Amino acid sequence: MSTSASSSKIARHVSKACHVDEQQLYLSERVWACAWHFSGNLIASAGEDKTIKIWKCEEEENKQNNGEIEAASEVSPLSISKIGTIRGDQTRSIRWVCFSPCGRFLAAASFDATIIIYERNKSSNEFEELHKLEGHECEILIVPFENDDEDYEVLSILQQHTADVKFVVWHPREDILVSGGYDCSIRFYIFDGDEWVTAQAIADAHSETVWSATFDNLTGQHLATVGGDKTIKIWSKEKRPEEGQSWCSWKIAVNLPILETRWPLYAVVWNCDGIIAVGGGDCLVRLFVFDVENSALSLLSSIRLPSEINCLAWRPKQQSEQTTNYLAVASDDGHLHFLQIDSQCINDGFGAINGNIGD
Repeated sequence: MSTSASSSKIARHVSKACHVDEQQLYLSERVWACAWHFSGNLIASAGEDKTIKIWKCEEEENKQNNGEIEAASEVSPLSISKIGTIRGDQTRSIRWVCFSPCGRFLAAASFDATIIIYERNKSSNEFEELHKLEGHECEILIVPFENDDEDYEVLSILQQHTADVKFVVWHPREDILVSGGYDCSIRFYIFDGDEWVTAQAIADAHSETVWSATFDNLTGQHLATVGGDKTIKIWSKEKRPEEGQSWCSWKIAVNLPILETRWPLYAVVWNCDGIIAVGGGDCLVRLFVFDVENSALSLLSSIRLPSEINCLAWRPKQQSEQTTNYLAVASDDGHLHFLQIDSQCINDGFGAINGNIGD
């Protein structure tokens, strides 16, 4: 099913930034990850070149372009400029970066099985290595911060998965951690007062690797997952615990296969306006909205980029911004791409879809 004709007004490519040095672009070009500072004025990117780039992002008023990728660098509502490069002592690709909620720290996870914590000097925007965390035996794919200001320490080692763990994600409001991976399962963990324990395990959440998950930021009552089975799933929290239990279990609400692609879906992010962005191996960013009442996903728009998509990150919105969202995309072509999305489209009456999705 194709999107509405008006969907071309919803999302447009407005800018891009080359993460990899030009002379290395065709040698080690993949950008694995990107992460926004809470202010929305800084974004970090990381990739195969074993560096982290820090970019300044400013919105420029009264600028327009035609949405074409080729014109993105000519006229853009976003001004993107590189203000720093972090060359730490991680010896393999940097797979993930994440700013702490306070914005003071930056964590970098690497295929060399280390995590480095950097501290930001606010006046100079320089980052100094603070700690190097070791202990994992294999590649580290992701490292998220929880929403508190406590110091970090090893609280628990969770080994419930039977194969590679591809993601972990924190609940936005509760002390709940979710993980998923190569064993096709997703697992919910809670702190019982003494240690972190498994509250719920969904063994066959997807039929292939579960690559990414995201909570809805408004209520925290819904979780979206995507996987190698080319399927988007929405899981909803039960309103009341089952008899004899204190835990409110999570159950499937939407199971939507993307039938027009043969490529895995690698990334999913949910913003505060209710827009779900999904990206994967077919180079498409698809935008959805979840209809809670009818338990259905509506396709708002899709936009094709030049290469596979590894990571998506919504820019934190400022209070003055009403309808404009920006989505950063880390991709295999060595670039960060920036999409501008008009959230007013949520109210434009897109119908729910239950089957095929076209480009």
